[in-house]
Amino acid sequence: MLVTTGDLNNSKVQSLLVHHFRDLQCKGSADTSFVLDLTALRQPSITIFTAWDGDELLGCGALKELDATHGEIKSMRTAPEHTRKGVAKNIVHHIITEARRRNYTRLSLETGTASAFSDAQRLYQRLGFEECRPFCDYGKRIVLANIYDGASARIVASLPQSHVIATAIYTVAEAAGIKDETLSREELVRSTKAIAASIQNFNKALTVDIRDGYGKMLEITVKELIHAGVVGVNLEDFDNDAKKMYSKSEAADRIRTVLQLVKAAGVPDFVVNARCDTLVNNGESDEVIQRGKAYLQAGTTTVFVWGGSTRGGITRDEVFQLVKAFDGRLNVLLASKNGLSTKELATIGVSRISIGHTLQLAALEKIKEVAQSILSL
Repeated sequence: MLVTTGDLNNSKVQSLLVHHFRDLQCKGSADTSFVLDLTALRQPSITIFTAWDGDELLGCGALKELDATHGEIKSMRTAPEHTRKGVAKNIVHHIITEARRRNYTRLSLETGTASAFSDAQRLYQRLGFEECRPFCDYGKRIVLANIYDGASARIVASLPQSHVIATAIYTVAEAAGIKDETLSREELVRSTKAIAASIQNFNKALTVDIRDGYGKMLEITVKELIHAGVVGVNLEDFDNDAKKMYSKSEAADRIRTVLQLVKAAGVPDFVVNARCDTLVNNGESDEVIQRGKAYLQAGTTTVFVWGGSTRGGITRDEVFQLVKAFDGRLNVLLASKNGLSTKELATIGVSRISIGHTLQLAALEKIKEVAQSILSL
């Protein structure tokens, strides 16, 4: 048996990985098993290994670099006709050796807890792996169905799949019949209070899009939102009064200001989602990464990279690059057409996925359809 670096362009390897992906989808959804498909496995941070007996493919496994000292075993699969031959054990030993060569001090893996995964659990236990709390971004990925008023918030909050209620300021303004850049601070606070009141019986967290926090009014805005029951904000690094980007240090300081306020107010686990507008303002990816890392260091939970409609959002390659740069702490807007799906984004490692004005557009189209039906009677 020879274990070597694999080739994702090899048809046998591709067939085995497709089998692996489909089998895990049957045992548990891709969201819960965190299985990587062929596209995700091509990330630069992932190395695939394959076991061979001559031209016969016996199995595969992968090593993902989470950071300079931490690796994760992924995509372990023995070919169905070669089970019970020690294939998985040999591949894991090879991966452990490679992890040591890279000077990793920690090697982790995620496997299912259902009975279907009992053989894998026993193998990893025999090899010295111990049960631990969720690592990296496991258990932290979240999809936000952005709402815009009390009615839409109440509907989304009533769904058991919904854990956090999030606004998008564009849709809040649209619901008020105005453009988002003209939505006043007072109107934002007032709409937030109405939304908070509408979901108070559902015990769901509320996070609010506040643009840049209304410039110099950032502190008073955050204080009023905390008083309304908000436990998270989306904060931009574009100064809407001066019509220019805040400097990297200014934007980072504004994040620190928010976190100091919520700490003083005694609000635990407050979430800041720092939006970076570099790309939409014709900046480069390198600057996005520099800013994002500075924002994370300042204490933001995630970095929302906004590409804008003109450039078509952010590309698949940019998503991969940003996930690696931010250790998965990336927020992206789900594209309505030809973009990565929610499952694909979660599999790649994106920790926060927003849908923007999708719900509002769907609601308005339905209103139009019903109104036309009624008025044409």
